[in-house]
Amino acid sequence: MYRSLFALPLFLFLFACRSVPLPADINETCVLGNTFPVQYSPSDLQKMHWLAGAWKSATIRQSFHFHGGNALEILLVDKTGDMSTCYFVWSDKRYYYGQSRQWSVTWIGEKDVRFEPVRPGLAPMTWTRLNAQKWHLVLHLPSGDEITVMERALETHP
Repeated sequence: MYRSLFALPLFLFLFACRSVPLPADINETCVLGNTFPVQYSPSDLQKMHWLAGAWKSATIRQSFHFHGGNALEILLVDKTGDMSTCYFVWSDKRYYYGQSRQWSVTWIGEKDVRFEPVRPGLAPMTWTRLNAQKWHLVLHLPSGDEITVMERALETHP
């Protein structure tokens, strides 16, 4: 049972980074209907520089690359070696996360980032820095929070 609970956050995280085209009317409804307040400016992406570099958990590896002042690219590699890329994208006065803008970023603080889903079926999540070597990815599921511990890894290039 522990393995299945551990695999759920990985599945949701990787699902968010798949390139899944959405019908235009669904995407517009979700993005235009998004009413979550935003508590940051475009330059606040710089507060997330603690994520720069490579990270790992028991099931995934991630590499965060900042490009200029307002672009963040995230490379993900699961334990089978499948690779995908996600981005933080500035649009409509807010950042979105995921290839199809699955989450709206509603808070960027010095130690944490909050994400709200913009379409049904996804859970809100929070990334929280614990120290220079560790952070938590927390999925806020109806059944309770699921936490994945991410630890700093040596840089490796696929």
